[in-house]
Amino acid sequence: MKKIYYLLLSITAIAVSAIYVFDRGVDTRKAYENYLIDEFSNIPHHDVSDMKEIPKMDRPDMAAIQDYYEIIDPKEQRVPVERLKEARKVSEQRQAMKASFSSGIEWDCLESDMGGRTRSLMWDPNNESKLWAGSVTGGLWYNNDVADAESSWHPVSDMWENLSISSITYDPNNPNIFYVGTGEIETSIVTYRESSGKGVGIWKSTDAGASWELLPSTSEFEYITGIVVRNEGFQHSVIYAGVGSGTYKGVNHLSQPSDGLFRSEDDGATWTQVLPNITDEDVPYTPSDVKLAADGTIFVGTGRNIEEKGAATILVSSDGTAGSWSVFEDYRILIENDSYYNLPGRVKILPAPSDENIVYAIIAGGYTNGFGYYYGRYILKSEDKGVTWNTINKPDSDGSWANLAWHAMVGAVDPNNPDHLFVGGLDEYNTLNSGASWTHVSDWAMMYYGGGDDYVHADQHAIAFKPGSSDVAVFGTDGGVFYTNSASQNYPVFQQRSKNYSSLQFYSADVCPTEDVDEYLGGLQDNGSLYYQGQNFDIDDMISGGDGAYVFFDEDQTERFITSVYYNRYYIFNNGSQTGQVGIESGTFICPADYDSKENTIYANGCDFFGEGADEILRISNITSYSSDEDFLDMNTGTEVPFTAVTASKLDNGTVYFGSQSGKLFMATGMNLANQIVTEIGSDDFPVGAISCIALSADEQSILVTFSNYGVTSVWLSVDGGDSWLNKEGELPDMPVRWAIFHPENDNQVLLATELGIWETNTLKNDITYWVPAIDGMSSVRVDMLKIRANDNTVVAATHGRGLYHGVYPLDYCVTDVATADNETGISIYPNPAQSVVTVDYKNLQKGNYSLNVFDINSRCVLKKNISVNENGKYILDINTLTKGEYIVQMGIADKKFTQKLIVM
Repeated sequence: MKKIYYLLLSITAIAVSAIYVFDRGVDTRKAYENYLIDEFSNIPHHDVSDMKEIPKMDRPDMAAIQDYYEIIDPKEQRVPVERLKEARKVSEQRQAMKASFSSGIEWDCLESDMGGRTRSLMWDPNNESKLWAGSVTGGLWYNNDVADAESSWHPVSDMWENLSISSITYDPNNPNIFYVGTGEIETSIVTYRESSGKGVGIWKSTDAGASWELLPSTSEFEYITGIVVRNEGFQHSVIYAGVGSGTYKGVNHLSQPSDGLFRSEDDGATWTQVLPNITDEDVPYTPSDVKLAADGTIFVGTGRNIEEKGAATILVSSDGTAGSWSVFEDYRILIENDSYYNLPGRVKILPAPSDENIVYAIIAGGYTNGFGYYYGRYILKSEDKGVTWNTINKPDSDGSWANLAWHAMVGAVDPNNPDHLFVGGLDEYNTLNSGASWTHVSDWAMMYYGGGDDYVHADQHAIAFKPGSSDVAVFGTDGGVFYTNSASQNYPVFQQRSKNYSSLQFYSADVCPTEDVDEYLGGLQDNGSLYYQGQNFDIDDMISGGDGAYVFFDEDQTERFITSVYYNRYYIFNNGSQTGQVGIESGTFICPADYDSKENTIYANGCDFFGEGADEILRISNITSYSSDEDFLDMNTGTEVPFTAVTASKLDNGTVYFGSQSGKLFMATGMNLANQIVTEIGSDDFPVGAISCIALSADEQSILVTFSNYGVTSVWLSVDGGDSWLNKEGELPDMPVRWAIFHPENDNQVLLATELGIWETNTLKNDITYWVPAIDGMSSVRVDMLKIRANDNTVVAATHGRGLYHGVYPLDYCVTDVATADNETGISIYPNPAQSVVTVDYKNLQKGNYSLNVFDINSRCVLKKNISVNENGKYILDINTLTKGEYIVQMGIADKKFTQKLIVM
């Protein structure tokens, strides 16, 4: 078995290593490989004992590192996420072109009763049953009656510029005014995972959440860490927003004008920073939490800033203005002087709603071993409004109750009993006596056993008691929202409240090959691999754990399917039950792979980040219900970086295509034999970057290759087996393209999975290729993978933040160049020339459902209709939208096309 290495590192540290220069004196592709090898060498290795410091079922840090290197701009060595703003504008503009260039595919969500990471919760002040939730990859949601297990969640918007929601609050003087903060600073200061991202400021609603607008004055606030609204004077609402800077995907994002607590007296039109500077520094503190005590006193807990300064401090003010703050940093000094846990961490503030004098604080402290490990080291209590603080007991001796305290650490106090509070880290803990004793009340591992009264998903991020209630509380976790109506009990009973909360983060998907069968597989972050059989996803559908990687249905033996977990470990299922485990630990985290159903063989990248297995493909052959043969094939290509795309032919046994992280493309034959023949079939014109997908048309005469990096030409087509290649990006925006599929019946139709939803074309082989968004029923969320069932054109889409979607991909006859259409005289047109309408006479055609398309002189489809030919024999076509000129009118069914020229005057 290969030795597997693990990595843990801030991407910030990686990004400042050696800079790739295009003119190193060797070919640019090899130079880029050398650059990547240099980068990978900076990743620290960790043994098994190190990894026990992170006792989690998943490894999202691995996914972050992998994704970072597959989407960076190769020239700039960074991820230019700011380009997505322009790409969104292009997407909106292209919506108007859909009528001409879209197949009309409509998406339906495979609904889920499991949720994704939720950092903010708010009870609606206008409806005591309604709850709002902020998902960090799926946006803002609401549930009209969270007490009802059958009440569904609803997304607020699919098209917000940023779907990373960090905080929610309302104006106490006008409960119809809501504020929502964006950006997840926890993952930007200590870069452990990057599935969310930087924010775009604060969104505001003046109609209780029915509509929203981005506050222009906050557009350069990168990470909102908390928002409160305080009544200052007679019905005078003043807003306070905690703002920080961070690093997202290797790039420093500096909030403007600075970090700090920003105060607005004019409803968010203008802001003033009010916090003092960090001790011995010339920059303000970075808030990690902002809370109001019962009497309106403002408490700010701090975290480390982008320079690793200013954490573990509590700031208190009764005025909220500059110069009015008291600074409590005793525990910052205590932590810095500790012999081991000497890294000051963030602070969470827990005011007691029923007693203005009592407030609690949780302070994280950690140590470094190539990566900062933070624990919930101290829980403090003040009984004099924050003037003095004393340590109380925490749930355990060393703080491991919150062993990912930079990421998951939270607490809340009972609205009526200041001695009763919850704190959460990996699990939830409850005290009824102000910390004299604690009860461990939840167990995340119960997700593997169907849940139960103590099941709450791992990683606690938000707790909200229902106003005025000691018994009703909700909890935001990495697995959605949980509810209890027995919070005041020593052992509360918890219930999932994630019905239709489709905020799951999928890496992969597949569709059952049997026609009209509604079954799907998906591998996803935090929640293993799920098996959909027609009902909403829930934890009983988790058929394997960890981070779910690639998944496959066997197309020949439909009772068999395969799931996987990171590093090429695969599980074999027959008739829904696991019967075997195969694979060799190797490759990258979510390792590119494909399954050959004819040969019962998996082919996967065998190279890891450290060069182990370079230029190797892992072959897992002779897969049965219980066993397999496993070996590594040396491809002898000279490639030293991982292969990032693997595709097995469905027509030629043993033929496999694979592409590298440096943009090399290969075809290997005889992969099912002892000896292989490997041919490089890529183009010198290919960009230097990561090949993300190799798509084959149904007859495998056409090959489409996509690249996932920013700053490169992303889409390439060959119609001759790789002998020649065409750039087919057209005017596609600069964004990662992660997957592609051909329509099974027409290789001029293609769907792309991108960072901004799904895009499509029906003019792939035309001289000019037009791309338009195909997101009806979906959103412009990141999509990682697409799979299609050829016998009925059912497509499944794996989104990273909005769950799985499916739809039927319509065959669009408005795709064939008119020059190649049959010139039969099955139709006639009159009047011709015409100005506004024409009659299309089709009395000579057989009955059936036809496409009616109009092409301009550039073979671009400018009008599309679907008509049913019957005994009437005529169709009135409105041509008012056409400009003067010559056109071709085409009617088509199956492989028959009938055309006539039309002149518009």
